[in-house]
Amino acid sequence: MKELSEKGELTLVFQGEISREALSNVLSEILKRRKMTIREAAAGVGKITIQKIKSCDSTIDLSLKVLSSLGVSTITQVYHSEAQDPMPSEP
Repeated sequence: MKELSEKGELTLVFQGEISREALSNVLSEILKRRKMTIREAAAGVGKITIQKIKSCDSTIDLSLKVLSSLGVSTITQVYHSEAQDPMPSEP
């Protein structure tokens, strides 16, 4: 899905489950948009780490850290699927 930011820039918005595949797709999109090589993206984290994310072999935590270092912000909201309120007062 694409969304217009406050600055008028078109930005990608990925919604849904956080998975290794989804994070790999985000990394691929970032590299494509910035015309970056794996070596350029690997500065500070290592080429193998970037390759593991791209091949869905990295942990989700590490993938999120690397994407954050590339300027990707992530918002995670967790709530009970049957509740209307994302923060119910009782379990």
